[in-house]
Amino acid sequence: MEITSVTPSQIDLAVVGAGPHALTLVTHLLQKCQKKRGKFWVFDPSGGWLTQWQRQFVSFGNSTLAIAAVHHPDPNPFELR
Repeated sequence: MEITSVTPSQIDLAVVGAGPHALTLVTHLLQKCQKKRGKFWVFDPSGGWLTQWQRQFVSFGNSTLAIAAVHHPDPNPFELR
């Protein structure tokens, strides 16, 4: 997703936070309604997707999250299989 500092004239949806739940919401929204692309903004102080999530993994000594393959942000639970 493009990161920009230009404010649009209208925002239809504001998503606060860029963690796994926000990523899931945005992915689902774009799959269901392509015309919403560019009409919502994601606000997060880190400036990027999953940045805080990744920092926390490093602080715990983990480089990846070992979970079942169906637990990921894509609306299709079997997308990664």
